[in-house]
Amino acid sequence: MNSHDGSLVSNKRGEGLSGTCGWVILGNSGSGKSTLARRLMTEHGASVLDLDTVAWRADLDEPVRRPVGEVAQELDAFIEAHPGGWVLEGCYEDLIAHALHRAPELIWLDVPAQVCAQRIRSRAFEPHKYASPEAQRAAADALAAWINAYDVREGPMSHAAHALVYESYAGPKRRTTDAA
Repeated sequence: MNSHDGSLVSNKRGEGLSGTCGWVILGNSGSGKSTLARRLMTEHGASVLDLDTVAWRADLDEPVRRPVGEVAQELDAFIEAHPGGWVLEGCYEDLIAHALHRAPELIWLDVPAQVCAQRIRSRAFEPHKYASPEAQRAAADALAAWINAYDVREGPMSHAAHALVYESYAGPKRRTTDAA
């Protein structure tokens, strides 16, 4: 296992089969995906797409996922628009799986759920997800419960789905269970 530190960032920049440089970061909420994405952006000049910003319908008060095919077109457009380097980060196995045909490096942050749940309570305000810092704090208990169900929930945001996409990917990949 690799540690979740500079060694996940400082590797030689890998080129995908299409000649683009890319990384996809998969993991539970609070696992450190955004932090690692920012490090890759800083070190390699890569453009970052937080999949939370495209996975959900923004026009509704209740959370509703957008159709995968619709989002996949946006992912392709993002990748094509950033041939110098790109990072996709999120907990959506179905969206990550779509991007793997580009042969990026897959990084799975398989950090224990309890650690992830603790981390979300100390996050900086995320204005792309919450209307206010108070709304973010109010959602923390429900988010922590969701995070702690990582090993038992089903669907594309589950540990089982993440393990399956990781194990089935033949391209360059790394997995860490370290909590940095």
